[in-house]
Amino acid sequence: MEWIFDLRLFHPDAEWHWWWDQEARNGRHSTLDDDVAGATSRGWLPLDESRRLLRGEVRKQEAGWTQLHDGHSRPLWVPFEPEDSVTRLVLGVVEYTARDAHGNVGVAAERFTQIKGY
Repeated sequence: MEWIFDLRLFHPDAEWHWWWDQEARNGRHSTLDDDVAGATSRGWLPLDESRRLLRGEVRKQEAGWTQLHDGHSRPLWVPFEPEDSVTRLVLGVVEYTARDAHGNVGVAAERFTQIKGY
């Protein structure tokens, strides 16, 4: 798995995120769910779940995986088996907002929740 630099494992309630920190030259990880995000030290507020279109159209399916391809970049294999009529996939996302010292609100973190056919 030397070629992996960012890995996100998720289900509707939580996400485990591992990434390669190039500067530190080691892997790091974190877990994000509503309890962690709302903890006193962070105080992030979740927005309603939104969707993001995954790039490319469904090209083929093999053993529970679906290949997406946009015609410009390398094909992307996604661990999802859609129904035959599905041509696109979307990713469920929960964004967490935070307010800074000046009152500005921005997205502080996000977590994936599910993959759906579209």
